Amino acid sequence: MGNPPYSAKQENYNYQNANRAYKRIDQRIRDTYIKEGTAQNQITVYDMYTRFFRWATDRLDENGIVAFVSNNSFLNARAFDGFRKVVGDEFNYLYAINLKGDARTSGERRQKEGGNVFNDQIRVGVAVYFFIRKEEAEGFKILYNEINDYVKADAKQKYLSENTIKSLNFDHIRPSKRNNWLKLADNNFEDLIPLIDKDVKKGKSEKAIFKLFS
Repeated sequence: MGNPPYSAKQENYNYQNANRAYKRIDQRIRDTYIKEGTAQNQITVYDMYTRFFRWATDRLDENGIVAFVSNNSFLNARAFDGFRKVVGDEFNYLYAINLKGDARTSGERRQKEGGNVFNDQIRVGVAVYFFIRKEEAEGFKILYNEINDYVKADAKQKYLSENTIKSLNFDHIRPSKRNNWLKLADNNFEDLIPLIDKDVKKGKSEKAIFKLFS
């Protein structure tokens, strides 16, 4: 169980808050989350909360739970599509409570995000995750709960203190073929031929309209 630090992109000592290098953990991230990801820019996948999650997952036995209060980017950010694919193979259940609070948004979206559960001391959105591995279980089931829009920080804290996993209502989410969990569009875009495909260049795929691109 943990609440990892919310620092990103801090390897540069000019920030005066540099993270340590974790070569073995970073290699595991490259071999799993990065390898399965499709985003062009995946530098955020090396954030400290991702490193902590990879570290904890690698220490589970056939049965176990990884419980984290962490950035909610895991839920829907493009950079974490590889993460979402991998955890679907490594776990059997996920209970996710999305507390929102992303202060990096703007306009009406920013108003809907509401306050940050840490008394507005950080700017990223927050979620509580319970990743569960059960030896006799099959597949991966996502159970998702999110707090209402516009909720202030103190009300979010009250929401957590007054509820348990059993008392909250969870929706069963079925990921898309591209490992999206939230904001799933009602269309068949994923079944259409892509304009470009990285694997075409590598000779691993013939499924794309353009085989030459830059």
